[in-house]
Amino acid sequence: MAVQATGERVAPTRELRVVLADDDADFLLILRARLNLLPGIEVVATAIDGAEAIAAVERTRPDVVVVDLLMPVVDGYAALEQLRTRAPGTAAVAYSGVATGSARERVGALGAELVLKTRDTTVLADAIRRCAATGPPSAGT
Repeated sequence: MAVQATGERVAPTRELRVVLADDDADFLLILRARLNLLPGIEVVATAIDGAEAIAAVERTRPDVVVVDLLMPVVDGYAALEQLRTRAPGTAAVAYSGVATGSARERVGALGAELVLKTRDTTVLADAIRRCAATGPPSAGT
């Protein structure tokens, strides 16, 4: 931890490392570009399905993974469930057009925060920062 001239401790600033997973390749490309423009966020990998997301998280060990819930091969719910035990140090955000009460409950039970997809990436960026600050849930919860 750094110390300012006043003696106050200040956490070092660094980019939050993020993995993005969405089966819409064009949307994924745009989202990556927009997030990389924001201060404090670096997208280190992308994936087009849940299986690729799990592999990318295991390979890059990001601070936060952002997954679409409705993806082929392994959907976002299954990816979040597997990541709880396979990458317990990674916080998670579910980013989806599905924001029903049952989806929120299920995502919450998996230790992630659900954010509704919009054109404005500010809400997602805030969720990424919030989840990184609070950290991932323990694998046993």
